[in-house]
Amino acid sequence: MDANIAIINDLKQFIQRSGSSEELRNLFTTCPADFSRQRKLGFERLVLLLINFFKKSYAIEITEFYRVLSDEDSTVTKSAFCQQRMKINEIFFICLNEILVQSFYRHYASEIKRWKGLRVIAVDGTTVSLFHKQEVISHFGAHRNQNKKKKISPMGKAVSAFDVLNKITLKSDLYPFTTSETKIAQRWLPYYEPDMLLIYDRGYVGFNTMFLHQSKESPQPFLIRCPVRFTHEVLLLKAGAQMLLCLSGQANILQTYYLNTDLLCRQNPRLISV
Repeated sequence: MDANIAIINDLKQFIQRSGSSEELRNLFTTCPADFSRQRKLGFERLVLLLINFFKKSYAIEITEFYRVLSDEDSTVTKSAFCQQRMKINEIFFICLNEILVQSFYRHYASEIKRWKGLRVIAVDGTTVSLFHKQEVISHFGAHRNQNKKKKISPMGKAVSAFDVLNKITLKSDLYPFTTSETKIAQRWLPYYEPDMLLIYDRGYVGFNTMFLHQSKESPQPFLIRCPVRFTHEVLLLKAGAQMLLCLSGQANILQTYYLNTDLLCRQNPRLISV
């Protein structure tokens, strides 16, 4: 079977089970009574409509969707669609993406691109503008301009882990504006597999971050861009010691105590200049 067809079948089966299993339906909806009755826009159809990514107006997209299903007599209104979509918990889409990722790596196992045997995963975050509603501001926070009017702009922190060689997003989430990207990256560490090389920008560097990667049951390969003044060793590297540090094959020792005084550890990452 073609890999793409197999992946679609895996997603289809998960969506069908989520809609038919009472246990899963209760997990993925905001209320146990949601989608318990047969309606024109049930759980499965609603999910298919949402993941179809609207490009036109709701009315046009909904009409086209039911036309493709050859069930134009069952089309619903924009209002009905908006009410139904509020019943699906965000956990469902997190699980759906996990099914997609695992299915992709399983069915394309022999074709997965690697660098020296490792899947290269870039982890980074950015701020995104959100709808200007009080409930959104209360949860995600807002950025206030420095001018006299102090305009409030609702903002969130989006963080993603992306397989750069195979072009697939492993994990992505939206957090309150003030959430530390570093804390999020550390929280995601148990999710990654040993054959994944994690790449971070300079905002993620820190002895605690390095310790958490190295202290996993199977140490997690990682590469973090360092600011020049991060440590004395980095300054030496910048000054011209890169030939010794990169070609000797010896790890440059960065000694530090972890933040918890009951857990003393020596960090031994290797420094390279590129």
